[in-house]
Amino acid sequence: MTFNSVSKLLLELEINNKTFQLQLKRHLAPSIIRLIHKCLPINNVIRIDTKNSLYISLDIREGIIRPRRNFNKCDVAYNSLNSRIYFFLGNVETKQNMTLIGMIISNCEFMSKIKNFDTFRLYSCSNT
Repeated sequence: MTFNSVSKLLLELEINNKTFQLQLKRHLAPSIIRLIHKCLPINNVIRIDTKNSLYISLDIREGIIRPRRNFNKCDVAYNSLNSRIYFFLGNVETKQNMTLIGMIISNCEFMSKIKNFDTFRLYSCSNT
């Protein structure tokens, strides 16, 4: 498995010809990050959950690690109940516990322009 550093995995999320960089932090949830990395690249549709959160569905199963319900703008979290990755566009308190796995590090402000069922592609950064 190739990581951009010992503790971080850089990914790119491409939606409607706009690219967002994500930084997943291995120390937050090593087994979840490993499973996501094995599934790359991922092509699917993105869904809107609330006005402050978007999610993508994955085909992985892993339990919750260090559960929490409060997330900040640009946080990325994994929901083990439905195998989804959530992207938070504002400060949010969720109803379900989730695992913080990283953050959006570029173009977070443009995530609010994404529409329900837009297609996305999630892949490892080319500068690895």
